[in-house]
Amino acid sequence: MDNTARKIRVAHVITCLTTGGAEMMLYKLLAHTDLSHFEPVVISLRGGGLSRRIRSHGISVYSLDMNLNLWAGWRILKLVRLLRELQPDIVQGWMYHGNLAASLANMALGDHYPLLWNIRQTLYDIRHEPLATRGVIRMGAKLSKRPEYILYNSYLSADQHAAFGYPAQKTQIVPNGFDIQRFSPTPITVKTSGRASAYRLMRW
Repeated sequence: MDNTARKIRVAHVITCLTTGGAEMMLYKLLAHTDLSHFEPVVISLRGGGLSRRIRSHGISVYSLDMNLNLWAGWRILKLVRLLRELQPDIVQGWMYHGNLAASLANMALGDHYPLLWNIRQTLYDIRHEPLATRGVIRMGAKLSKRPEYILYNSYLSADQHAAFGYPAQKTQIVPNGFDIQRFSPTPITVKTSGRASAYRLMRW
């Protein structure tokens, strides 16, 4: 009898995999995921250079090469078909377009999968955003009751989005983390006024 527990499959839907803050945070998360318990897969709407680095950890990456005009329903069908094939336990959206695409695809599948959103930026003034992104943010506000939780990397971001109409009761804060093995205090000696004085300085 096989007593091996079934792995939890998490489908990460992200706008793209270029080298940016959210994309690198996803990569770091994946690089430290316990693959004995979780089976992450990454779905990038537009591809990107981090795909190879993610695959080097044994994690599948699907690039849909989609135009980000998500209002064309046939574009979302690519994601709908892939989610139906993958049968994830959880769908995790990343960034505005990734969140919206994940939501529209999940709606097309009858809200079959538990859904999380991930927002990793502040929203001081929507007028500072590109015109197309403004529409996605506004549509996100209309659909923002659908995910189980909305993850933010700061309280400021959560407050700004709540003021814009994203439900505060869905908020979960997951601050940006740092690899303390790579970034740690290093003792060095600094000479001052001809005398050697030892200082513990932070070298990052």
